Amino acid sequence: MKTLISVPILRFILLLTMLAATGCSQLIYKPAGWVASDFAQRHLIPDMMNSDRLDSGCALSLAGQPVFSSLDQIADMPADISIMLDLSNGFCLQQQAWEKQLEVIRYQKSGQLSQARDSRIAAQRLWQVAAKRLQNAWVLFEQDQLANRPAGQCDLSEQQQLSWIMGISAGMQAVYSDTQAASGMNVSREIVIKAWKNLPCLDNQRWWGIPNAMQASIEIMLPHLQNTPRNLSQQQDNSANQQSPEALLQTALNTGEQQGIHLAHLLAMQVAINQQNNQQVKQLIRQYANAAPVQQPENGMLFETMAQLQIQAISDQIWTEEIGYRTPPGQLGKFSSDPVAKKETIEIDDLL
Repeated sequence: MKTLISVPILRFILLLTMLAATGCSQLIYKPAGWVASDFAQRHLIPDMMNSDRLDSGCALSLAGQPVFSSLDQIADMPADISIMLDLSNGFCLQQQAWEKQLEVIRYQKSGQLSQARDSRIAAQRLWQVAAKRLQNAWVLFEQDQLANRPAGQCDLSEQQQLSWIMGISAGMQAVYSDTQAASGMNVSREIVIKAWKNLPCLDNQRWWGIPNAMQASIEIMLPHLQNTPRNLSQQQDNSANQQSPEALLQTALNTGEQQGIHLAHLLAMQVAINQQNNQQVKQLIRQYANAAPVQQPENGMLFETMAQLQIQAISDQIWTEEIGYRTPPGQLGKFSSDPVAKKETIEIDDLL
């Protein structure tokens, strides 16, 4: 498990602070910006992508965003940093919103309607802020990667593809969060269309089935897109256009399961929730819980941790609705409505 900020980096930050305090700030601003930019690109982004310390990531995303935004005024900071920090911060706010939604259910069950209403309002506020952070990440991605790119051009480096995965994920989650917030932030649904048009540029196998899962999710929710041309000069996976959205989503689930990244499962659950298909949601949670353990690939831990916690939150909501409390330890993938296995009994007379 990796820590996000090492002792040498903390010493470096302290040195910059001391130099600034002694009147040397004009001499160090630009070099400090260059060093911070290089550090973020070489160490911060890879470390966050490969860390399951989401509590540290949440704290860093909240505190680090204004720091890196200010450094951007004196040095060209990579947009990836702000995109990743806003994506992480938005996810952390989503988790807080899920907790408030559990409170709503418990208060309703106990007849405490005023408290339930208060928790619902608190949850909507958290969804709104999450939508805003995630929309910020999408806007940064769009300005950095899409604005000046010739229409239909798909030649992307490995780093650019990672930026696209983060940016498109943020955009889709911004729309999802805004829906949960009753459209309180008025996030444009055009984000979904723009994401769909550019998804074929991504290598589906390299990115754990996520591009196909996103494409399938969008086409299930917006069926008219299935026969709409995208006019891209290069496509990484032409087979994605030859399958039904349902078959494509299943293929994405298999790919993610084989590679140990289950974000495709989360996207499939969100589609099922949107369709109010509770049985499908449960089946997907069972599939996730029963998947064989696989070592996470490079740059995948952040996405896997996000998927794990969101899937856990969805399971907790089902358990709370049915029983009144969240998923007990070791019970992920099981539900109170499941048939109970009949225990074998031995008649005492048979032993005599």
